[in-house]
Amino acid sequence: MVLIFYNSRKPLVRKILPGLRALLKKKGHRLRLIEARGLGKSSRHVRHEIHWPTDVRLAVSLGGDGTLLAAARQVVDDAIPLMGINLGGLGFLAAADQADWSGALEMALDGRLPTQDRLVLSLRIERAEALRSRHLAVNDCVLRTEKSPRMLEIQIALERQGYLAHLRGDGLIVATPTGSTAYALAAGGPIVEPCINAYVLVPLAAHTLTQRPLLVGAHQALRLSLGPYHGEPGRAMVFVDGQITEEITSADTVIIETYPKNLILLRSPKRGYFHLLREKLHWASY
Repeated sequence: MVLIFYNSRKPLVRKILPGLRALLKKKGHRLRLIEARGLGKSSRHVRHEIHWPTDVRLAVSLGGDGTLLAAARQVVDDAIPLMGINLGGLGFLAAADQADWSGALEMALDGRLPTQDRLVLSLRIERAEALRSRHLAVNDCVLRTEKSPRMLEIQIALERQGYLAHLRGDGLIVATPTGSTAYALAAGGPIVEPCINAYVLVPLAAHTLTQRPLLVGAHQALRLSLGPYHGEPGRAMVFVDGQITEEITSADTVIIETYPKNLILLRSPKRGYFHLLREKLHWASY
């Protein structure tokens, strides 16, 4: 069986689906269609009703990077390889686009597409050491203000080394190497090769000249907490992959660590990581 996660708002989905169905039938595979828009605001940890059949061998994402991220959180637990077919804008995580999807899909079904393990973040929010919620993040976890322009006071600690930093500013991005080319890059963070086992910490509008982006080894957990602001309890929003949102206060602790399972992402055989940087992001191009 092949899982097809799709964004029904993309006009090209309706154009491609008939051909995709025909190709899978020709190759002897059943398919299951899943509307990804409903998954965008959910993490696999809170969707216990989902149980994939044991014969699922591949998941395909039809849409943009947002569709792929929503699909990724659903399949990572079962180690199902995920192939993205980009029908959106950037499509940095996709293995194919509308011009070459059929050839790439045939290669994927035959086991001929290269795979790459991608680090996934496990995020939990605790209050008085009691679990409030748990989520997975493929790109990033962001703490920031939502509408109010007031400053946040964020304490950052490492599991093994203790206190790391006190950040004053609009917020903080904690990204995976996969997410280093997303919001973290736009906020001035570094591009990090996916094979590097690290968290990317990028301050947002830090109110000091000394706060710079930082790479921290992902072998230990991060603990983030809000300090009071002018004597009032701190309040912020947590954004997971830009899709899941939760409000936190000074009474909460956000704990981020690596998830035991990696995302198995199928990659294009024609375009390597640095080729994509030059093609999609115009990195080092001339």
